Amino acid sequence: MTATWRTVLACAAAIAVAGGADVSAKRKDDRLVMNNGDQIVGEIKKLQHGQLSFKADYQLDTTQLDWSKVRTLQSADEFLVVLRSGARITAVIELSATGLFTLTPPGAPSITAAWSDVIGFTPVETRFLAQLTGSVQSGFGYTSGNGQTQFSASGALGYQADRYSFDLSGNSTFSDQTDGARTSRNTASLTNQLDIRPQWFALGIGSLETSSQQDLDLRTTLGGGIGRWLHRSDRTEFLAFGGTVYTHEAYSAPPDPAQPGSQMTNNIEGVVGVDFTLFRFKTTDIESRLTVFPSFSTPGRVRLNYAPTLNLEIAHNLYWNFTLYENYDSQPPVNANKNDFGVTNSLGWRF
Repeated sequence: MTATWRTVLACAAAIAVAGGADVSAKRKDDRLVMNNGDQIVGEIKKLQHGQLSFKADYQLDTTQLDWSKVRTLQSADEFLVVLRSGARITAVIELSATGLFTLTPPGAPSITAAWSDVIGFTPVETRFLAQLTGSVQSGFGYTSGNGQTQFSASGALGYQADRYSFDLSGNSTFSDQTDGARTSRNTASLTNQLDIRPQWFALGIGSLETSSQQDLDLRTTLGGGIGRWLHRSDRTEFLAFGGTVYTHEAYSAPPDPAQPGSQMTNNIEGVVGVDFTLFRFKTTDIESRLTVFPSFSTPGRVRLNYAPTLNLEIAHNLYWNFTLYENYDSQPPVNANKNDFGVTNSLGWRF
């Protein structure tokens, strides 16, 4: 097993352990009343994509409830609430029968909003690990006709606070074929967001990338910019961002095939991107990010990353993932392929 494979599996195991640790100290006396009069006492897990996750003491697993059919809600715990305006508030929450959602921040006056303005909320946990969200997924394929095998693994971790959030993600794809070339692709990225005003945020970007298809030994990217939420609801999210990044690239192929050795370059690039997420049918969501890097150091050079993903829930927190990825470089600094394109199928678990 190569060092890269060991790193991927170690990261996946660490993410799974972090997600499986139950260090929550939440109360179990949250109260719900549904539109049909049903009353439930238990624990509010979260509100996400129009679905309220709730677990009564007598239930073995969490139940998904339609948020629009909840008449009243009461809890003595604090939640991190996300509003349609983009505001994120830590507060004790209550939903009245009139449709008003009351938030009471610690040591501050109460705030009211319409229930339809509440995009989501999660409990404020006592420990850092319990506040993490994430996913792990893996897939394997084999074709007997040409002896081709493919393995993919990926994972993500996220953390959200009142004014900032971060997302850490990584994925690896390996392909081998009898009497053919062996290829691999690895990426890891860290994104930080800091709210600076409603709907606007500062963005920090860091990533590592390798691609044997493009003879890329390592690309390191660091930078930042400004972003804005263009639309946000319980079913759809759409944002755009722009900024500047520095990249350091090391290629295994030299500019001139007659000259041995690798090629290293340093670049200053702009970055412009859009993120679009669509949640539908209670079990399906589509995520898509398009990022364009026009080079300032090499006029005319443009890089493009595009990665749409379809997630289809099979069972609670277990889903099937289909991802298409495209990395394009209009002017590679070496004699290498301009495109690195592929698709992956995998099974995943969310926490």
